[in-house]
Amino acid sequence: GDFDATKNTRRGNALAFQHRRYTNVRTRKEVQPAAPFGVQRGPRRKDASSRLNARPQDNLVSGIAEIGLGFSLGVLWSEYSIASTGCGPLNFSDVLERVCYQGIIALAGLALFNRIVT
Repeated sequence: GDFDATKNTRRGNALAFQHRRYTNVRTRKEVQPAAPFGVQRGPRRKDASSRLNARPQDNLVSGIAEIGLGFSLGVLWSEYSIASTGCGPLNFSDVLERVCYQGIIALAGLALFNRIVT
């Protein structure tokens, strides 16, 4: 490993981690070890709202995702009907089926464009 424990005092509790000194083997500088499970280091946040990073664009993204979910359900229903009967669904108009297929293609292209741009 990269770390060498010097002055290792094993006391059997979580506070023993604070008294150990770790040295990076390559740089010979002291480093602070990772905190044991359940122990938090650093400043604590005052309230839960400071951890939420909601943006106005998130509503738009979730709305597009819901529309895409509806399109994909329409495409899956159409594909299942074609696989089982050999023709499209009887209760599904051709225009609506076409809109679902084109919507999936458009949303996939939008996702790819967004991935490239951002």
